[in-house]
Amino acid sequence: MLLPVLLLPLLSPLLIAGVQATRIILENEVIADASSWIRLMAAYDLLFLAACFFLFEFIMEGS
Repeated sequence: MLLPVLLLPLLSPLLIAGVQATRIILENEVIADASSWIRLMAAYDLLFLAACFFLFEFIMEGS
């Protein structure tokens, strides 16, 4: 029941970056302009990947 409340703030930056990168590409602008948004999405992905590795044991201990 609380999942949407937790996921909205976590996924909003990723959604905004995806929409902006798609807008830049579809408007036939320079793809280099979209690279900052794509780098933001990649950094966000790496952040959550690292969090998974660090939190896995902690979460599995509780169950």
